Amino acid sequence: MRPRDENKVTKAFEAALQIIGQKGIAGLKMQELARASGMATGTLYIYFKDKNDLLHQMYLHYVGQMHRIIWGEVTHQADYPLRFRQKWYNYVRFVQQFPAEMIFMEQYHRSPYVSETAVHQGDSLLQPLIDVIEEGQQLGYLQTIPAHLILAYLCGSVQEIVAWSEDGSLPPVTDILHWAWEMTWRAVSK
Repeated sequence: MRPRDENKVTKAFEAALQIIGQKGIAGLKMQELARASGMATGTLYIYFKDKNDLLHQMYLHYVGQMHRIIWGEVTHQADYPLRFRQKWYNYVRFVQQFPAEMIFMEQYHRSPYVSETAVHQGDSLLQPLIDVIEEGQQLGYLQTIPAHLILAYLCGSVQEIVAWSEDGSLPPVTDILHWAWEMTWRAVSK
């Protein structure tokens, strides 16, 4: 059995993101993906059983990447508000740096292609964020409302702030980040 060539997997993921950005998930065809990623269709099937498997692997890869970035630069010894703010800033950075990946994850999560396994595995990667929210609630920093509601608010507001900043409706994110954080903290804290 040949070892998995991660460069080919990466090329396939990148080409798939481009195609999905143009045609949506339903428009992604394995033969076109093989051409766009510079490999034979048969080679593509060495790495992915079918389109569903490709999408599943992509989703887990990008959710994992998001998870690593959110947790990457966190001061573990800092007080709770500082740690929470740093995770929020890291999420803003991910949304800014990986817009195609964000679009894909949103489309996939809401598509008929999503598998229950992918959702469960993706949710398990996000569970530490729920744990952080629940920690803040137990410490008395955050409102005692469903943790998933707080997470939905945080994710949705960041995505819109970044999108509106990029289309010119808002100033650049770097210019308004402190205001956005202050509004966010006021919205979720006690």
